[in-house]
Amino acid sequence: MLEVYGNGHHGRRLNSCNDSNATLDLVTELDMADRTGTQSVTFSARDSAEAYNRPRIIFTTPHIPDFFKLTNNNTSLTDYVMQLEAFLIGGFDLMLGNYSKRTLNLKKECVGLIRDQLCTATGGRCNKMNYVNFDTITAEFGVVLQGWPLKTWCSPSDISLQLEVQLLLNYLQSGTTHFRKLTTDKLKEWKMVRAMGAVAAMMQPGPSAKPIMESAQDVGDVSSTATPEPVPTDNRDGDDGDDSVTHKRKRADTFINITAAVVNGANTIDGSQLTVAKKQRKVQKDKGQKRGPRKSSSKAARDPTTTMTNGSSTPATATTSTAPSTAAMATPPAAPTTTPAASTSAIA
Repeated sequence: MLEVYGNGHHGRRLNSCNDSNATLDLVTELDMADRTGTQSVTFSARDSAEAYNRPRIIFTTPHIPDFFKLTNNNTSLTDYVMQLEAFLIGGFDLMLGNYSKRTLNLKKECVGLIRDQLCTATGGRCNKMNYVNFDTITAEFGVVLQGWPLKTWCSPSDISLQLEVQLLLNYLQSGTTHFRKLTTDKLKEWKMVRAMGAVAAMMQPGPSAKPIMESAQDVGDVSSTATPEPVPTDNRDGDDGDDSVTHKRKRADTFINITAAVVNGANTIDGSQLTVAKKQRKVQKDKGQKRGPRKSSSKAARDPTTTMTNGSSTPATATTSTAPSTAAMATPPAAPTTTPAASTSAIA
């Protein structure tokens, strides 16, 4: 009976309000700051709109309100406790407001959980997560990540869908996604596989300064094992090139092919291969369009002649004022109309 009286919930709202005020008044009578020198602040707010008690603030020194104004964008204690009451009554979703803010908050929770779990798995030796080169953390501390729910391995801040962020948060909170410490033998085996992958990557030909050009027939022939000869790329204008042969540049990501699940030390829930997200390059606007040979404008400027169409004396292209017209060049000079005798008499 005494336990129910001390911890039981009040059936009437007025009794609950009176009990709350009496308890807070008792706190002010303790004089803990005067006796021990400990400064404190107490906030009290209702969690239901039907309750009668109003928000209250109890602080032991006037420096506490000044501290809140300096550290909370000039927010007073009264505004702060009113926001606390709105948060308790309205809930978490009401304070966040829109979709982007909720997604951002979920990402922060995921990042914090991953960092805390990594710090716990490494015994406090690593408190910073590296999503791009996670294999360096595995090689140094011997921990791997298991149960990643997404198909791509990336930072939670790079996830765009709120549903995926919420899924990752649920798996982190439930322990399905967690860090695991490798044994000594497993770590040696992992390092051996990693070294073999690095050697295989070094054996592949890397991208050179000049791109290797191959014909479409050579690229499409998978059964061919011979390495095609590089085609010279000095002819950039394409004046003398053959349009029947198309050339294609090798992509840089075809030279290195290492299993991402082995290198990164992370796998999905079903144990399938985990792909590393890569930033896509911008697609050109004229992709897929056939390009013909281009004629240099300097050659047309050096050629003074113009093309005649259908035997007409009208020039096909405009010429400058300093050059003679095509019609004047094509027409012979007219014969004189006067006879020699007439000219002699005129002189006499």
